[in-house]
Amino acid sequence: MAARAGAAKPVDSEEKRQRAAEREGRRRARRLKREAAGTASAHRDGDSSDDELPPAQLHHALQETEAIRALSGRLFSDALAAWRDVRGVCARMARLRRRQPTLYNDAYVAECLPKLIAPYVRHQLILWNPLADEHNEDYEKMDWYKCLMMYGVRSEKIDSDSDESSSSESMDAGEARGTLTEDSVREDLDLMLVPTIIDKVVLPKVTEIVENAWDPISVRA
Repeated sequence: MAARAGAAKPVDSEEKRQRAAEREGRRRARRLKREAAGTASAHRDGDSSDDELPPAQLHHALQETEAIRALSGRLFSDALAAWRDVRGVCARMARLRRRQPTLYNDAYVAECLPKLIAPYVRHQLILWNPLADEHNEDYEKMDWYKCLMMYGVRSEKIDSDSDESSSSESMDAGEARGTLTEDSVREDLDLMLVPTIIDKVVLPKVTEIVENAWDPISVRA
C-alpha cells in the first residue's frame, strides 16, 4: 500500500541501518583494494558483488569449518596404524596382490577394493569444494589420488617387507614380467580403481555441492 502524500517515512530499524553500513564498508574495502592493486581505472560500476557473508555469519562458518576439520582428524585415531589411511590399505592390498595373486583373484579383492577405499577418500574430501577459490586443491594433487593411480604399478613397501631378501623380490618381479601380456593388462580390474572411485565418490560429492550450495546468480565463490 502506497504511503499517503505528506505522511512521514517510516524510521529504518537498527538492523537495517547496520546492514547498510556493513554493505557500504564492504564496497569501500573493495574500492581501496582496487586502488592499491592499480586496477581502479579498469573497474566498471556494477561488476562488484555484494554477496559476501556478514562478519557474524562468516565467523560462525569459519568456526564450524575448524570444528569439522578437528573432528575429521580424529576419525581413524582408534584404528591400527596400518589401516588409518588409504596409503596403508593400498600397501597391504598391493603386497597380497604381489605375493599371492591367485588368492587375490579368488577373494575378489579387485572387485571389493573400491568399497574398502571409498571411506578414506570421503574422509579426505570432507571439506573439499571445487567451487571455492581458496582452501581447496585439485583432487589430482591429493594423497589418495596419487596413491590409487600408482596402485598395482609399483610395489608399496611396508615395514614387514624389510625382512625379505632383494634377490627373492627380483625373482618375483621377473616372473611377474614374464607372465604379463596385453590381454592380462586389459583384464586387470585394478586399472578401473580410480575411475570407479571418481564415479562412486567424487561425482556424487560434486553433484551434492551443485544442487545444495551453488547459486548460479551469485558471483561469490
